[in-house]
Amino acid sequence: MINKLSSVNAAYTFSLDHIIHLFEISLTSAKYPTLHQDTVSQDFRLINIIDNATKFIFESICSSLFECDRPLLAFLLTIQINRELKIIDETQWRLFIAGMQMLVSNKFAHSFTTNSNNPFSDKKITASAWNFIC
Repeated sequence: MINKLSSVNAAYTFSLDHIIHLFEISLTSAKYPTLHQDTVSQDFRLINIIDNATKFIFESICSSLFECDRPLLAFLLTIQINRELKIIDETQWRLFIAGMQMLVSNKFAHSFTTNSNNPFSDKKITASAWNFIC
């Protein structure tokens, strides 16, 4: 995801060596559990490594970005994490990116039940859009 920042601004190009170095630093600074053999402790360590790496890489990359582009990095990172965790599925992501236009050519457009109680029909919300919202 970090390599996609160069499409925002050509100055946002980070070498793989730099990213690996940041990851290695974040690994060494992650907290160790008190019991190394316990499964709960291993899970704690893994979660701690992921959280620490995410925070450390985010802070390091943010310091290289223009102030106006920092919220974009936060948004992209949050979206990517939530997509990986399946909190945001691909249909939701495509709808967010494409908007209601996705429904025009999408096979899901006709699978919604008809809801005639559209209180916004006079305000440019079409029947198919209202049915999708409901």
